[in-house]
Amino acid sequence: MNDDITQLLVAYQEGEKDVLDELYPIIYNDLRLIAKKQLHRSWGVGTLSSTALVNESYLKLLGATSISFTDRAHFFSLASKAIRQIVLNYAESKNALKRGSDWQRVTLDQTLADDQKRVDQVIEVGYALEEIERLDPKLAQLVEMKFFAGMTELEIAEVWGVTDRTVRRSWHKAKALLAQALAV
Repeated sequence: MNDDITQLLVAYQEGEKDVLDELYPIIYNDLRLIAKKQLHRSWGVGTLSSTALVNESYLKLLGATSISFTDRAHFFSLASKAIRQIVLNYAESKNALKRGSDWQRVTLDQTLADDQKRVDQVIEVGYALEEIERLDPKLAQLVEMKFFAGMTELEIAEVWGVTDRTVRRSWHKAKALLAQALAV
């Protein structure tokens, strides 16, 4: 199955657009699982559904002309990044609405305050991740896959072709960098 995905991605990049009919059903469940894990974290980004997140990330990835996929692992790594960008953009637009765009008076209650706190956290982590990416792109990718895509250490190890122990060691480094970036 992994080889099938890689072959279809290579064929797509070589100009065979008709392979999308074969590719989408194969990767859809994996992308949907990533999206569900992300939304299950209850980031408080409101009405964003896993189906919308899958479709938007898929279109974003395959619509990009400057991206080339080397294999399945690379594709899902980029999918994690696309999902992060979509969720972050959604959170920022929701935050902009809170700040006065499309202003509407509402009664403040704990639920609204909690939702806003989660949206703010998503935005803060997104900016911290940009700092980590400048220092160590591989660790930033790990944070994206774990934090934004909700992948387990075993799933990341499979995608990267390493042991889960290696991923765990990298995760400890990434958490330290993330904590440092968030503390600034």
